[in-house]
Amino acid sequence: MKKRIVSLILCIMCLISTFVIVTVPAQAAGETSIVTLDGQQFSFYEFRTSWSYAVYLARTTGREVIFKLCQDYYPWTSSGSIKFNGTKYKYSKYDFGVDMRACDIGMGLASTDKIDAFDDGAILVPSGAKITIDLNGFCLDRREGSKTRDDGEVINVASGGTLTIIDHESRNDI
Repeated sequence: MKKRIVSLILCIMCLISTFVIVTVPAQAAGETSIVTLDGQQFSFYEFRTSWSYAVYLARTTGREVIFKLCQDYYPWTSSGSIKFNGTKYKYSKYDFGVDMRACDIGMGLASTDKIDAFDDGAILVPSGAKITIDLNGFCLDRREGSKTRDDGEVINVASGGTLTIIDHESRNDI
């Protein structure tokens, strides 16, 4: 009888722990950023697509877009290629991203026009785009160390582009 009671208690504990695991609201594991336009939020699990979408929204709507980091972000550490929606894009070491076609971002975009969101691997705020980056306690680091070189910048703001950087969860200096 004791074995049955212990077994029943263990079974109930298992069910409770399963219920708790299922019902506890989880942070989106792997979420890199959140893009917000007029209060509507779009979560992304890939930095390059989220930045491209932020640039796309800022350019096509003429409105300010908020780009909130959800984790530290670093560039690729070697050259290579990556596929988005079947299109292959090549990148170089220390690149944050590559310019993509709008349709490769997803989000229901059909245009095959290229979104100019990166400049020689640096994050680009193009002319006509108004973007606020909320570091949210995280960092963007090109991992160039103390080396100085041409095109070593992290962010390039083109003439006519507007960038504001804030940090609502500051853990470090900006």
